[in-house]
Amino acid sequence: MSDRYGRAQPGEFLPGIIMPPEIHGPLRKRVTEIEMSDTKLECLVSQARAESLV
Repeated sequence: MSDRYGRAQPGEFLPGIIMPPEIHGPLRKRVTEIEMSDTKLECLVSQARAESLV
């Protein structure tokens, strides 16, 4: 994701977004699910799952 969204500094999830390191892996998985969604419904479900982590 660093190529698509720019370079994050150490400790940042994305540039300008600082979150606890233990949440980075699960949140990256959810963001990938959003990017890979084929339908609007899949995207909305994945978005809700990502939001629940935040």
